[in-house]
Amino acid sequence: VETPSNPNLFVANIPALAKLAHEHDLPLIVDNTVASPALQQPIKLGADIVVHSATKYLSGNSSCISGVIAGSADYIDDMRMKDFRNIGPSISPFNSWLLLLGMETLHLRMEKHSENAQVLAEFLEDHSKVESVHYPGLKSHPQHELAKKQLSGYSGLLSFVTKGKLEDAKNVIDAFDLVIHTGHLGTTKTLATHPAFTTHQQLTQEERISLGIPDTMIRMSIGLENVNDLIEDMDQALSKII
Repeated sequence: VETPSNPNLFVANIPALAKLAHEHDLPLIVDNTVASPALQQPIKLGADIVVHSATKYLSGNSSCISGVIAGSADYIDDMRMKDFRNIGPSISPFNSWLLLLGMETLHLRMEKHSENAQVLAEFLEDHSKVESVHYPGLKSHPQHELAKKQLSGYSGLLSFVTKGKLEDAKNVIDAFDLVIHTGHLGTTKTLATHPAFTTHQQLTQEERISLGIPDTMIRMSIGLENVNDLIEDMDQALSKII
């Protein structure tokens, strides 16, 4: 399970899922990429294995391609002796060094990511051109109380649904000046993407809607810039919706 999820920021109840999985002798695997270990520790909540796309928040500046698998010593030893030895999915020494450099500032960065995202989520929630905002730090989020228990911060990822039509959402993204249009997330720069035509373009419109991803949804990875500059850029971009 990915929690918080990308792009609609659903928060799963890790202890409840762990209990259910263990009742059926199954391991619970949690993708903790969006929260990072700085904000959420799934193993302490009952998960057995945790995975990260370390290219995102752990690295912090998109300097390396890497991933992390965390679990029990027995599980990791088994992976090293079988999967890693036979298949070879090991990170290079240089990428390892870059990742370690990034992780030195993880807690500082995640605090600022969360702080900026909270301000922007509240700004968007009150904006006349925005239909809805998905961010666990908002009281309106359906899992806000659960997020308060599981997370020490709400991360820098948020999504919102614009009013208007598909073209309006496209126009907003095209109008950004400071915000960068790309499908990446978790870096120091603020990024925006249109899930319907990038990360989830392989799905039909009906499938996307069933997952809570309408065509007018915009996903944003909030960076470390001055939050007032970001508000100004987002406001002028949203003004393109007629």
